[in-house]
Amino acid sequence: MNEFTIPGEPKAQGRPRAGKTYQGKPVLYDPAESRYYKNYVSIVAKQHAPKIPLEGP
Repeated sequence: MNEFTIPGEPKAQGRPRAGKTYQGKPVLYDPAESRYYKNYVSIVAKQHAPKIPLEGP
């Protein structure tokens, strides 16, 4: 098990927004604040990842 703390203020997941591409296909995207916070959490988690992958269930 790998535990760590994300420093800073937690952010709620924003409601996804819908739009259309130039070809008319629907596309969903996260609001900027949610996207930035997800990237931040990803960076912190990668810093705490074990060097050798965990084995077993």
